Amino acid sequence: MYAMEAIYANDECVKPDNPTPSTNYTGQRSSRRSFYLGVILSLSLLTVLLLVGLITLSFFYHNSAEHVSAEAEKRDFLNKNISALSNQLSSMTEELKTKKTCPVAWSSFNHSCYLLSERSGSWDAARKDCRDRGADLVVIDSPEEQTLLSMITIKNAWIGLNDKEQEGTWKWVDGTPLTLT
Repeated sequence: MYAMEAIYANDECVKPDNPTPSTNYTGQRSSRRSFYLGVILSLSLLTVLLLVGLITLSFFYHNSAEHVSAEAEKRDFLNKNISALSNQLSSMTEELKTKKTCPVAWSSFNHSCYLLSERSGSWDAARKDCRDRGADLVVIDSPEEQTLLSMITIKNAWIGLNDKEQEGTWKWVDGTPLTLT
């Protein structure tokens, strides 16, 4: 009985060299299963990350679109204001050009300034006095202006009419000929 015990004692240590086909097949299936599970988990994680990225990008795109829209509205509003202010400036500039402010002691009528000088003298002296002040003798070009001048002059006054170039041919100081209407 002693010899039998020794044989059975060695039985536990002995392993077969070739595994049985049934054991090998389940090991390959388990290995493939682990591989596919890893691939599925990796693809699932990648899908979740792509979805999070897509949601984030769409959020930023939406905010950017709103920001661009708001900036476009601001731009349009400012362009309208600039246009309105430009028109107002042009209008005021034209108004300022037509409205002359006359120096002190001068009279204003129909966008022109008039000064009745206290000095007396010749026509040439009166014209020199006017030119020294940055003006000239008056050119009467409307019945209203003639009426105004006759009302504001107390004494005789020189006007910008002469016949110096040719005796009997009357011209105003601006070069226009006298027309009687």
